[in-house]
Amino acid sequence: MKKSSTGENCAKSPIYSFGVLMPLCVVLLSVSLPGQALLQNLNLLQGATMGVDWIASVPSRAEINGLNELRIHNGYVEVESQQYDFANANSVDLSFDVTVPFNLLGLIGSAPNPGENLRVDYRADDGSWKTLNTFVANNGFLGLISLGNWFTYSASLPTDAYHDSFQIRYVMLGGGYSLFDLLGDNWYVSNINIAADLVPTGPDHYQFVYASPALTCSPQPVTLQACADASCSSLYTDPVTVQLSPSGWVGGSTVSFNGGTASLSLSHTTPEPVTLSVTSSLPATIGGATQCAINGGAASAACSLFFADSGFVVEVPDFPARRATSAQIKAVKKDDATQKCVPAFANVTRSVMLWSDYLPPDDSGRVVNWNVDVDGSAIGNSVSGAVARPLNFDGDGVATLALNYADVGNTRLSAVYNDSGLVMSGSGDFVAYPAGLCVTSSVACTDADETCPAAVKAGAPFTLDVTAVAWESDTDTDFCAGNSGTPSYRENGLTLSSVAVSPAPANSDGTVFPVSYDHTPAWDAPSSTGGRNTVSVTESDVGVFRFDVTTPAYRGYAMGTYSSSPGGRFYPDHFTATVVDQGTLAPTCAISDAYAYIGEPVHWFVAPEFEITARNLAGSTTLNYTADAYRKLTNAGVSVTSPSEDDAKVNTAGAAMPVSVDASVGILNVSAPGVMQYIMDPSDEITYARTADSEVEPFSPALTYVLATVTDSDGVTLSASQTFNPASGFEMRYGRMWLENNHGSSTIDMVVPLRTEYFSGGRYILNDDDYCTAWSSADATVDPFTVSPATWITNLLASSGMLSAGTSSGSGLILQSPLTVLGYKFTGTAKINYDAPAWLQFDYDSNGSEEDPGAEAAFGVARGHERIIFTREIR
Repeated sequence: MKKSSTGENCAKSPIYSFGVLMPLCVVLLSVSLPGQALLQNLNLLQGATMGVDWIASVPSRAEINGLNELRIHNGYVEVESQQYDFANANSVDLSFDVTVPFNLLGLIGSAPNPGENLRVDYRADDGSWKTLNTFVANNGFLGLISLGNWFTYSASLPTDAYHDSFQIRYVMLGGGYSLFDLLGDNWYVSNINIAADLVPTGPDHYQFVYASPALTCSPQPVTLQACADASCSSLYTDPVTVQLSPSGWVGGSTVSFNGGTASLSLSHTTPEPVTLSVTSSLPATIGGATQCAINGGAASAACSLFFADSGFVVEVPDFPARRATSAQIKAVKKDDATQKCVPAFANVTRSVMLWSDYLPPDDSGRVVNWNVDVDGSAIGNSVSGAVARPLNFDGDGVATLALNYADVGNTRLSAVYNDSGLVMSGSGDFVAYPAGLCVTSSVACTDADETCPAAVKAGAPFTLDVTAVAWESDTDTDFCAGNSGTPSYRENGLTLSSVAVSPAPANSDGTVFPVSYDHTPAWDAPSSTGGRNTVSVTESDVGVFRFDVTTPAYRGYAMGTYSSSPGGRFYPDHFTATVVDQGTLAPTCAISDAYAYIGEPVHWFVAPEFEITARNLAGSTTLNYTADAYRKLTNAGVSVTSPSEDDAKVNTAGAAMPVSVDASVGILNVSAPGVMQYIMDPSDEITYARTADSEVEPFSPALTYVLATVTDSDGVTLSASQTFNPASGFEMRYGRMWLENNHGSSTIDMVVPLRTEYFSGGRYILNDDDYCTAWSSADATVDPFTVSPATWITNLLASSGMLSAGTSSGSGLILQSPLTVLGYKFTGTAKINYDAPAWLQFDYDSNGSEEDPGAEAAFGVARGHERIIFTREIR
């Protein structure tokens, strides 16, 4: 059991500490003894390199600093570790520290702001990402100040983390760099440690495979297998070192090998039986005693090998399946003087029994039992099916024969001659190996570019067909055209990968999951085809890809990497969106206290901004989506639902204040690989409706927008809508314009002042914040207003200006003196009408509809009637 440095058991449940770093468990034992578990410690940051050991979706937002800390900063980013194999683990413990820097008011310091949380995920055995924990960003004491926080996480991972492609991922949510974040937004992760309690890793036992008898004049080939289980149905492929018995092993009795199999030779010059054994092993075996499989028979503890002074030396070179090779059978005997092999036959023809055997690991789990051909006809595939063939031995005692085999595997050719008590036998092992692999995908597209139809969502399953094939010609470059399959091909650990064909260049070559598979023997009887395995896989990114299969050496023969034709087009599973800026409404006048009039269109001071990310089925960013021609989302595909009423303010009828929005399509740009920035159109118009029920006290706008849908031409949609509430910081006022009545002498020009008012406190008051309403005589008209018949008495002179503190400030509309209007009467009253904007009209005559403001100007009346003590105009 794992122990901590204090001798206590390490915690198996999450530990979170605030403000202090708690001591982590320290593994004291990191080696295994026979039959015991192996405790493996991994520090995921020590010596790690970004781009190799850790991959960031936005490389500029993650780094490993000189303190071996993973710094994640300034906006949404995903940082993934490399893959680890915990398929054989009993338990896996994860621990790490998280540091949050100093922060003041969300403005000063380098801590993340609220909403910029840190989420920790792990990749489960089904390929999906699952959340371990989320660290919440806040501003500390009273939401104002934080002196920095420290956290320690320590827990055992769930059992679905125990697989051969485990990863951990740190995700910074939301946020983004702002001018107010003077030092940026930062999370620091350090001391990322994994302690894995692995199952025993030594082989179960060892097994010798050989033919008997052997010759005293020639070393005998022997295959040694490290068996992973009692039946040796699978091999232990990690490095081992063994000590062998008896003496006489070519190269020495100490042998080191990996991959599960070693090809050896044993030399013995005395005609007698010897016993083969493994006397010691590192790592030690965890199962039974050494076994031996002799002449293709079942394995047993009987490990005797008989050496004879005469027999056959059978030599068959290894060859690609179906490519015929030349084999030799040499009749030899030991020379008494030299102890070397000399010809036993010369220039004679002898009838020799021939047959073949399947050797481990190809002697079990077979799906077909095809015969070896010798000189164009089949021989038996066991001793019971041996056939007699006349062999012509030349002067050197050598018989040459043409041998072929359409399948693959470890195989043995055996020969026996029995005549009048003279018995000679021998065998030779050979490997028939595949010429190559044919790789095809279920999503092939010959166009190999963005015109390929949308085939599979990134992260969704599709299939790769991988077929081990036989030789067709020495110039063969297409193993999918005319090559027959080899049913018995089996190999573990074929790696899968992808290379982006389009876009080119690509932001990512993507990742195939699983990253490897084990190829098993296969035969399809209805179609009489073999060697094909169908592998269900996923591709992480967007685009058209070539899929590569890299196979380990087959029975010692290098195979290499084999590629499919282009496949795709892969497209995102969904979009996610975050609100980067909720936007700010702009007042129409902000020289003094900011305001806008009800009925007057307002626009954006800062238009709302969103970050839209294309993601695969597992939630990872598809980096290629924003490459040329692969971004199928246009600005028209982004839909924002505008408000139709205020969230808080009600009108005089008790209903919410109605709002109308005239919105245009916003601007969509690429901000990072797989990430887009959408900014609403700054020219959008937001208008509070001016109705008979809108005469209300001033209020601040409270509006709710919804980023409702994001849909591209492939039908990829937004996973969840986003609600946002723009800021305002100004008042909406129900206003009107007022023209002052005036009177005066007919000998001078007359000024008619203008002012604006708004409803407040149950009455209309001067809008002394209005420095923004322009006025002009061009918007005014004047009519005569005299006794019948009507006579024109004045004209409007050109004048214009801007209200100051709500009034025309001693200026205004100017009426020309009647004396200067040739032929006009000198006295009388004129009616002035002003074409005011709709938001400054008013129901001046109380007829239920709003009209433009007006005033009267009386000429020739310098003063009122002397008998009038007091007069007031009522409106």
